[in-house]
Amino acid sequence: MAKRKKIKLGLFDILFLAIAGASFVFALIGILINWFSNDISGSVKLFSDSGIRDFIDEKLTEADVFPIGVIRAFAIIAVVLSGLCAVGVALKAFDVVKIRGLLPFLFAGATIAVGILVAVFSYVYAGDVSVGSESIKVSTTVPSVGMYFCAIGTIAGGAAMLLKRG
Repeated sequence: MAKRKKIKLGLFDILFLAIAGASFVFALIGILINWFSNDISGSVKLFSDSGIRDFIDEKLTEADVFPIGVIRAFAIIAVVLSGLCAVGVALKAFDVVKIRGLLPFLFAGATIAVGILVAVFSYVYAGDVSVGSESIKVSTTVPSVGMYFCAIGTIAGGAAMLLKRG
């Protein structure tokens, strides 16, 4: 019989595991709760079509508004990448894999970039559906808690992977 290698988890391993796991949970919860809020019509989730259409005023055409499908796609990609970062950190902490070099660095960088793009695209969409002139806004739309959870969770997952790569 082969001897089993005893796994030792240090303080930093436990810390990175907790950060990576929490970041995945944050990103997952983020796409399930309110993504945008409006001072007239309340708040809406990212994947509710009727609520998103209510945010777009009849004066605006669909061509004038940043496509919501891009935000949805990047939010899903963000959750998947955050989950993969959590798995990667766990595999590194338990010494299951020894991946060194440029691959973990690039993967963590891509995860952080996707988290930033989720926030940027959400703010662009919210700015497009705010109704009124430059000086007087009749209705202001802003990203809500869900966007922040998803973006921060994804960025934290990428940072945990980036710091644990060595």
